[in-house]
Amino acid sequence: MHDQEKSFGVFFIGAGMMGGSMVRSLIRGNAFPPDQIGCCSAKDGTAEKLAAETGIAVVDFDAGHPPSTNVLVLACKPQQLSALSSTITGGFKDTLLVSILAGTPISKIRERFPTARAIVRAMPNTPGSIGAGITAWASDQTLQPNDATAVATVLGSLGDVIFTKESELDAVTAISGSGPAYLFLFTEALEKAARGFGFDEATALKLARQTIIGAAKLMDESPLHPSELRRQVTSPGGTTQAAVQSFEQGGLHDLVNKATQAAHARSIELSKL
Repeated sequence: MHDQEKSFGVFFIGAGMMGGSMVRSLIRGNAFPPDQIGCCSAKDGTAEKLAAETGIAVVDFDAGHPPSTNVLVLACKPQQLSALSSTITGGFKDTLLVSILAGTPISKIRERFPTARAIVRAMPNTPGSIGAGITAWASDQTLQPNDATAVATVLGSLGDVIFTKESELDAVTAISGSGPAYLFLFTEALEKAARGFGFDEATALKLARQTIIGAAKLMDESPLHPSELRRQVTSPGGTTQAAVQSFEQGGLHDLVNKATQAAHARSIELSKL
């Protein structure tokens, strides 16, 4: 439904995968009822689709002024930020703004939303789409208790939440933001190795996927450090030790460090565009 005049508890600019995941999680967790959530999007139908699925409201900015909301979540594409008119962005007065725009510093967001009472920049990751993510956030000021609670509620809908300095968010991007892709890539490599042993595609994929999923669940439920879990499955002189030694001789730790440094450097570059 379209509702220009309504006041919202939380409003989303952007209704794509991550924004939609947050909306669904907030409703599922009873943090906000659908009638307290609004959204808008580019002219691509994503807002209307999300509204039809969840019962939240759609607001058309073409009407000329923004809706009233306590929390504003920026979940659009970073390049769409500059397309928002100053009439709209300047109209979000005394609003807590939470941005999940990749590579967009708080200073740039503050330029576009000068009247926001506080701005939070967050770095979620894709497992947040199933409530299993990790999100780091930083703010341009010390938050009032009510705002800190709102941030924990909104970002907590995606999974675990940690507070950090904004200067550390590029490193967070390199570790947890991009990290799921590293795991997916390793799974691809494991599947390819299985196929090299002669397994058909379906069997190879099942072996690789379930190994990764099962190991992740074990690590999640165990109090032990990953290195100890590795030692427990690595018998001296056994098959696992042979494989681990091969990884170490190939410089796995150095390769991971090099990869994350590359991601970190690129995140810094993007934040300066």
